[in-house]
Amino acid sequence: MGAATIKNHVLTHNGTVGHATVVSNRLEPKGYAVPGLTLNPTYITIHNVGDDDVPGINWYNALHNANAEGWRTASWHVTVDYNKIYQSLRFNTVAWHAGDGKNGTGNRHSIGIENCQYSKDKEKQRQVWENCAELCILMMKAYPKITKDHIVQHYYWTKKDCPYLLRHKRFNYDWTWFKKLVTDKQGNVVKPVTSEFKPYVVRVIVDTLNIRKGPGVSNEKCGMLIKGDAYTIIEEKDGWGKLKFELGWINISPKYVQKV
Repeated sequence: MGAATIKNHVLTHNGTVGHATVVSNRLEPKGYAVPGLTLNPTYITIHNVGDDDVPGINWYNALHNANAEGWRTASWHVTVDYNKIYQSLRFNTVAWHAGDGKNGTGNRHSIGIENCQYSKDKEKQRQVWENCAELCILMMKAYPKITKDHIVQHYYWTKKDCPYLLRHKRFNYDWTWFKKLVTDKQGNVVKPVTSEFKPYVVRVIVDTLNIRKGPGVSNEKCGMLIKGDAYTIIEEKDGWGKLKFELGWINISPKYVQKV
C-alpha cells in the first residue's frame, strides 16, 4: 500500500507509518464515549495506555465496546503499537482524553494518541515511540497549526503523570528524547543502534572537546567535554561517536579520547 497519508481526517487504511501498518476501517460514530463535536486540531496530546504488555488491538476494541455499551466515557483518536496504528476517531472529531473538561483546550483542540507500553522489551518500546513520532510529523503536515511546541504530554493539561514511560525514563527514553526524535524524523530518519554494536566508554584526554549535533565539524556545537570526562558511546560514524542519552557526537580519534 505504501506510506499512509491523511485524507478527510483519516489515515490511509493498510498504509504504513514508521514500523506500523494502519488500521482505519472502523471509525467510531457518536456514542457514549464520542460526543460528536467538531475538533479543529491545534495540539497533539501524548499518552501511555496505563497497563504494560497489553497489545494495541485490545485498546482499540475496548474503545469500540465502551462507545457502544456505555461503560466508559474516555476516548482517543489513535492507539500506537510497535507494529500497528489503530485509528478510532476522525481527527476532526472531539475525543474525551485530556481530562480538562467539556470545554478544555486539551479535549476540544488536541488529537489524543495513546501509546502501548512494554515492561521488558526495549526494542518494541522504541518502535512504539518511533511510530508515534512519525505520526506526529504526518499530523503536523496535515494540520499546520500543530507545531512541535504544540506536541504536549497529558500532564500539560491536568498534571496527570502521563505519558508515564517518558516521564519516568523507562529504557532511558524520556520526553526530551522523544521531542528530539520528532525533530530528527522531520529530516532523515534516524537509524537505531543495531544489536551488533557494543557500547563502550571513552575518557577525554585533551583539555576540551566539542560536542556537536551530528557527526562532523560542519554540525553545530551543542556542548563541551573537559579533560577526564568519561562518556558512553552508543554509535559510530565516520570517526565520530554518538553519546548516550542523545547528548550529541564527539570526535573519537585517539588524539582526543581513549577507551576505558
